[in-house]
Amino acid sequence: MTEAHPKRPIRGFGRRGFLVGAALTTPAIMVAQQVQSAPAARAEPDLPADSKLDTSKINKRKPPAQQQAVVGNTVPAFPGAEGAGKFTTGGRGHPVYEVTTLADSGPGSLRDAVSQSNRMIVFRVGGTIELQGGLDITGSNLTIAGQTAPGDGIAVVNNEFTVDGDNIIIRYLRVRGGDRMGTPIDTFKGEGRRNLVIDHCSVSWGVDECFSLYGNYDVTVSHCLIAEGLTMSAHEKGRHGYGGLWGGQNVTYHHNLLVHQGGRNPRFSFVEHLDQLVDHRNNVIYDYGFTSCYGGEWCEGINLVANYYKPGPATLAGTAPEIVAPGRGGRWHVSENEIEGHPEITADNLAGITVPVGGITHAAEPIPFPNEIRTQTAQEAYQAVLADVGANLPRLDAVDARLLADVRNGTGRLINSQTEVGGFPVLESAEPPGDRDHDGIPDDWEKAHDLDPKDPADGAAIGPDGYSNLERYLNSLQRDSAANPEVVITSPKQNQVFADAAAEQELVITAEATADGDATITAVEFFAGDKSLGVVKSAPYKITWSGVTDGTWYLTARATDSRGLKTQSTGTPVHVNRTTDLAGWTSTDVGDVPIAGAAALKGDDAFTVKGSGKIWAKQDAFQFVHREIEAGPSSIVEIIARIDRLSRVYEGVYAGLMIRETLEPDSPYFTGGIVWSAGGLKGHVSRFARFGDEPSISPYPWDDDELDAKPYWIRLIKRGTEFEAHLSTDSLQWTRIGYERIPMAGRVHIGLAVDGNQESNAINNYASADFAEVRVNS
Repeated sequence: MTEAHPKRPIRGFGRRGFLVGAALTTPAIMVAQQVQSAPAARAEPDLPADSKLDTSKINKRKPPAQQQAVVGNTVPAFPGAEGAGKFTTGGRGHPVYEVTTLADSGPGSLRDAVSQSNRMIVFRVGGTIELQGGLDITGSNLTIAGQTAPGDGIAVVNNEFTVDGDNIIIRYLRVRGGDRMGTPIDTFKGEGRRNLVIDHCSVSWGVDECFSLYGNYDVTVSHCLIAEGLTMSAHEKGRHGYGGLWGGQNVTYHHNLLVHQGGRNPRFSFVEHLDQLVDHRNNVIYDYGFTSCYGGEWCEGINLVANYYKPGPATLAGTAPEIVAPGRGGRWHVSENEIEGHPEITADNLAGITVPVGGITHAAEPIPFPNEIRTQTAQEAYQAVLADVGANLPRLDAVDARLLADVRNGTGRLINSQTEVGGFPVLESAEPPGDRDHDGIPDDWEKAHDLDPKDPADGAAIGPDGYSNLERYLNSLQRDSAANPEVVITSPKQNQVFADAAAEQELVITAEATADGDATITAVEFFAGDKSLGVVKSAPYKITWSGVTDGTWYLTARATDSRGLKTQSTGTPVHVNRTTDLAGWTSTDVGDVPIAGAAALKGDDAFTVKGSGKIWAKQDAFQFVHREIEAGPSSIVEIIARIDRLSRVYEGVYAGLMIRETLEPDSPYFTGGIVWSAGGLKGHVSRFARFGDEPSISPYPWDDDELDAKPYWIRLIKRGTEFEAHLSTDSLQWTRIGYERIPMAGRVHIGLAVDGNQESNAINNYASADFAEVRVNS
């Protein structure tokens, strides 16, 4: 037995108590135990002894039969292909299918192209294919060559893209889901397939997950840009829009970029019928919100090696230093990963593992894999990924250029809709190169390589290197080395508030844009959401937006240079508030709010209230619309209101009624109202007396049930030191949802409260609520 590691901290979690790891003998096992004593009694465990993995004990189940073309093949999918799917052949040697239309279906469509097997699919048209229904790849032995699309390339949007065939190569394809369907779609998915290579694809804007390719066999996913799951969108579970479910038997994920994903960065999903054997290395994970990598329950072997983690604005403080939170019972090797800003985890990766109840096995050496990739350091991988990722042939588009700028600059945020960052970009087509024999190879290339541009058979002909002539042409395509332009909105600032009594306001928006090398900026187009506000063709890049109504708006600018390259700026949320007299009520931001709150009288006893921050014991920060009243020891005070609307900007944002002793952030208080929960609303009661650092919180319903999204009446009653909160759908039948005894002085502040559920990150949510029939009885 080798010498055990010195004592190191292993972080853990549990419903009760604290979890610790313990060192056992070979094979190295981290065991999570529950400590029932007080937090001060938490032990710092010894970590496991180093050990060699006995690979003979890995009992692989028999995978599905391979397509005959793959059996015995030793020619990589393309030069440089690596990993478990390296010898996938796709459509090699098979007839060409030309995609000639952007229509959803019919002859010449992508849907028709992937409906049958044994095809090399090329594009004679560029632009955006708007799906009317999910697109299923039902054929096998296919290559989808997105790099052949002329102009800006090709994108598939608006619905799910599912791989349901075997021996498939997909390269340089953009797949973007979005929220137009109003359903919880996965953007790109596939399960139970064998021999796949997904390379240089851009996948984004999933409602459930963006990229869920799991439970498959012999797969490589490489150089893919997987971005911006939609956080509070159409998913029935509320906050969702995750990176993806990954995993399988003999699968490789390398040099991919996960960007602005709240969770599943990724999640390695357990599938009963196969052995989970995964090599996950040299990937970059940026702005992983509330969970990092996790899952892998009972896995036979997962390598997490030399990945680069870069916390971003949405990354929670407690999540930032976490490499992985494994499910119990799995076998892992975790090494050489780097977490920017956390050198202690970079130096000791085992300290970045959150150990589960039941423990995991940690292998001292990487689990061996066939066709292993050439591993870079995490730093080298970070630079390599930013230099070459996503569907960058024929060119990087404005969306991906924005995302890469976010990674470099540490900007951006989780989004709830693609409209918050400009929406689906317009991809321009161009005249495709001449191809008289329709073999997929341009005539000029055929002539230059001693092929016959009038012979359709020579495209599929296999040469001595094992590649067809068409594949050699595809592999020869190179992207322009010029960088996309840079663009940033300089005014307004992020979360700037514009408050005025006028029903409509005027905003001046300015941007700065620069082009790479000797290129010049030819246009800057400004957007509010996905609506164009106008185009400016020369500096200074400034536009005046008139008629701006009350609400939160997301501003972006799209710069185009003289080469035709484009970049969208990162989104800039701004808040336009119409102010009114409050008829005897006072609007106050209690505590240190990140965004100034606002209130407006909408009619008799009806208000719109906007706020940020979080109601939280001695650190309250929220918007409070209030009156000061006398409430002596024997008096009874009551406030009633109907909450008609609470904006669904983030899970946990709150609107309710409150009684508090003072306007200081550490004042005793009692508040009851509603919050956005996982799939609907919940009643929410919070109270704080004077002692401790946390409030007492209770939900309603108390179980996992939720309330329908509709108006609710809330009532607070104060009888001396006793407080009650009630909820009703009609103001006639009431349910008590909270109670507390809190001593308060004779005069109290009573009113309407809204917060943005501020979390431990750099993102500031701004919630808005409509209250009606507000009454105070005392």
